[in-house]
Amino acid sequence: LATNEDLRLRLGANAVKKVREKHNWTRNAETIVSIYKQTCDKRRQGILGKKVSAMATKQPAPLVQRQFIEERFHDDKIKKQQPAQATYLSLPANYAIGKLVQALGDYRGKRILEFGCGVDGLAIYLGRRGAITDGFDISGNVIELARQRVKDYGLDGKVNLKKMSAESLEYPNDSFDIVVGNAILHHCDLSLALEGIWRVLREGGSAYFLEPLDHNFLLKVYRRLTPGERSITEKPLSFADFHHFRQRFAEFEHEEMYLLTLACFLWRFVIPNEYLYRQAFYKFLHLDSKLLRIIPYLNKYCWTTLLKFKK
Repeated sequence: LATNEDLRLRLGANAVKKVREKHNWTRNAETIVSIYKQTCDKRRQGILGKKVSAMATKQPAPLVQRQFIEERFHDDKIKKQQPAQATYLSLPANYAIGKLVQALGDYRGKRILEFGCGVDGLAIYLGRRGAITDGFDISGNVIELARQRVKDYGLDGKVNLKKMSAESLEYPNDSFDIVVGNAILHHCDLSLALEGIWRVLREGGSAYFLEPLDHNFLLKVYRRLTPGERSITEKPLSFADFHHFRQRFAEFEHEEMYLLTLACFLWRFVIPNEYLYRQAFYKFLHLDSKLLRIIPYLNKYCWTTLLKFKK
């Protein structure tokens, strides 16, 4: 039978208390974890009330609990993922990743680490183009598929992938010239993740991350309407979080994108038209660049930021 200490490590003390209140019989750890996960799933579907929601979404998650939830979420997500989901973000994601890759400069021959490498992420992309790359992901299912992709591309020995959490990096100090990531830091304990990045970067090394922002009201509404699309422990970054970067690193800058551009999704979901969607996307990008230069205050209301920082 599981001890209270074991359950607290797996779920957090408050979650254990709530689950035991609802299920007042003795259970082992795996059963309690299963009940908690089912509770969260039902909440996403709108089945349970606000009392459980407070337990599932409002309480800050302890590190072990956060990592467990993130691992399970992404293990399940990769099993269910459909080709349509990749298409949904294909245009804006490709543009943003293009901006990140452009910021790297000449990366051939450099040691690069990718946080949250996914199945076919930047570790593989840059490894195919001359970099020496490592990557990790918290999901074992993702890493299994990604390693098969590495074999398919003939990149054995050039791209090394591991199952790992961002808060507990296993790489030696001063291992990498560059660290990169796409929508990963907002899943992590930010202070611990940045401490790890600083440790594994060589002196003068740089990091580049694309992350979602939390200030736009419309995006907040969308996230509330689609809770199943993200884990209950992730939290988009705010401008207030940037002090963590400034405290730790010698240089830090950020570049925002996608403000008016969000309107182009009218032709993606409401009135589907691929031609109009693409035309509108690039026109709105042009308008965004002008508007954000004229009124810098609006940067915080963009969807995505490109973070650039240096050790």
